[in-house]
Amino acid sequence: AITDDNAKDELVTREMATLSAAVEGNSLDEIRTQLARTVDVVSQVVRDRQARYEAQLQLMGERVHGLRADLVALREQVSQDALTRLHNRGAFDDVLAKQIDFSFLSGEPMALMMFDLDHFKQINDTYGHPGGDVVLQTIADTLIKLFPRRSDFIARYGGEEFALILVDADSDNLAALGERALAAIRALDIDYLDQSITVTCSIGIASGTLHDSAETLLRRADQALYQAKQNGRDRLVIAE
Repeated sequence: AITDDNAKDELVTREMATLSAAVEGNSLDEIRTQLARTVDVVSQVVRDRQARYEAQLQLMGERVHGLRADLVALREQVSQDALTRLHNRGAFDDVLAKQIDFSFLSGEPMALMMFDLDHFKQINDTYGHPGGDVVLQTIADTLIKLFPRRSDFIARYGGEEFALILVDADSDNLAALGERALAAIRALDIDYLDQSITVTCSIGIASGTLHDSAETLLRRADQALYQAKQNGRDRLVIAE
C-alpha cells in the first residue's frame, strides 16, 4: 500500500509540474488540455486510494469479527484444570495469543496479571499435599469472585501460579485491582482438618501495548512478578 501510494504521489507531482509549466507558457489551449489531464489523474488516484482503503477496512472488520468468534469458541471449548476447575495452561496460551491480536486490531486495552502464592512449599510441607490442594482450590474460588466478568480469563498457570487476562482494562485501575486481590487473599482463613491456613501472594502486572506479542507481554508480567517477590512478597509490581 505504501509503495502504491508513493508511486501515485509521484504521478500527481509530475502532472502538477507539467500543469505549472503550461501556466507559465501562457498558452490557454495547452493550459486547458493539461488541466483536464491533471484533474483526471488526481481523480483516478483518489478513487483508487479510497477503494483500497475501503477494502482494507472491510478486511480489518472481518478479521476482528473472526478473532472475536475465535475467542468465544475458545472460552467455550477450553480444557479445565482438574483441581481448581479453572482454565489450564494450554487454554491460557491459546486465549492470550488471540486476545493480543484482537486488542491490536480493535484498540481495546488489555492487561495480564500473574499471581504466585508465597512460600507455598512450606504449606505443602506443613499440611501435606491435600492441604495444599485445599489452598489452591480456595484461591481459585477467590479469584473467580474478585473478577466475575465473563470477559476476564482466569487460569491456573502451573503449580501455585495463576494468570488473569483482563479485557478492556483501564491502566489507572490496575494497581487498585491488584491491591484488592492482595487484601482478599491475605484475609483468607482456610479451614483444613480443624486447622487454620493463611496465605499471601505476589502479583506482577503488565498492560498490553501495540508492540506486544503473547511472549513479550507474558515476559514483562513475569518479570514484574519476580520483582514483587524480590521486594519482599505479599505485594505487587506493575511493569513499565
